[in-house]
Amino acid sequence: MKTYKRANGTGSVYKLSGRRLKPYIAIVTTGYHKSQTGDGMIQKRTPIGYFETRDEALMALLKYNRNPYDIRRRKLKFSEVYQEWSEKHFNTISHSAIRTYKSAYQHFEMIHDRKFTDIRPHDLELCIYNAPVHSATKKRMKSLCGLLYQYAIKNEIIAVNYAEYLDKIKTDPPVYDRTPFTDIEIKALWKKRALPYIDIIIIALFTGFRPSELLTLKLTNIKLDEGYMVGGSKTEAGMNRIIPIHSRIEKLIQARFKKSESLGSIFLISDDDGTPISYFKYRRKFNDIMKMLHMNHLPHDTRHTFISMAKECNVDEYILKLIVGHSIGDITERVYTHRNIENLKKEIQKIGVKL
Repeated sequence: MKTYKRANGTGSVYKLSGRRLKPYIAIVTTGYHKSQTGDGMIQKRTPIGYFETRDEALMALLKYNRNPYDIRRRKLKFSEVYQEWSEKHFNTISHSAIRTYKSAYQHFEMIHDRKFTDIRPHDLELCIYNAPVHSATKKRMKSLCGLLYQYAIKNEIIAVNYAEYLDKIKTDPPVYDRTPFTDIEIKALWKKRALPYIDIIIIALFTGFRPSELLTLKLTNIKLDEGYMVGGSKTEAGMNRIIPIHSRIEKLIQARFKKSESLGSIFLISDDDGTPISYFKYRRKFNDIMKMLHMNHLPHDTRHTFISMAKECNVDEYILKLIVGHSIGDITERVYTHRNIENLKKEIQKIGVKL
């Protein structure tokens, strides 16, 4: 590790060993504590960031020394910033407004545990895109972003207001024609299931999950012994729904579960380094697979395929609605005591019997 000397008290820049995307680390002194022998004081040194070049690291030190900030604040998660902000802001608004902001916050679930300073406009845009199509919900999400970033800048958590870049987001997502996968195409995917990312497509085909729902599914919501998962988002009917694990994908899910556990990931679908797979990366890989196998589909076609297969196989109408998260008019049919998990597991096995 190479050190770049600077004046005492102004921090240090080190170049870390090995091949790294950001090999330079900037460190500052944030306090002192007694040595173990008790005969002196030892500096408490804290990193302020990692950088691609030495100049970037030195510039970060310069900015810090001109205007020192609480480094611990820069490590707050999205959920923690929201909690701080809401404790103050909710005392100034009506109960109905509080409810709408709480609802908007839930649609940012995929970034709740992300460090606030690491979040970028495309992360916010993905959450808003996958929210219900109602314009009021999306507008409230944009409003929440603006208020959170104002709070974060005021409290020196972040220096850039990324909410300002959300103005061009369309209120409603574009409408696409949905083309279900054919039996032949599903068989072709199954034969190539050992190739990277194809197993994700197959799991989506047999669960009815939206891509964003599957990519944010946590291990704690996978009940392997009981044969079902709990997941979903977007609408009241779609949130926290029971998804039976079809026998065709049981081993695929077990393999994903074991892999994520070994990598220390909290998500079922994770990359080889344990990090979650973003929708944009999945879409890119999905398109590569479609090109390789000479297929023409969009990521959301998997959900449409699941619904089509279920209807063709005469899956119970109400059970299908429960699984995919469609609203049910008959209030008695919404209660799982009438349509218990075993019934869901039995009905889903009708799908794909010819494959």
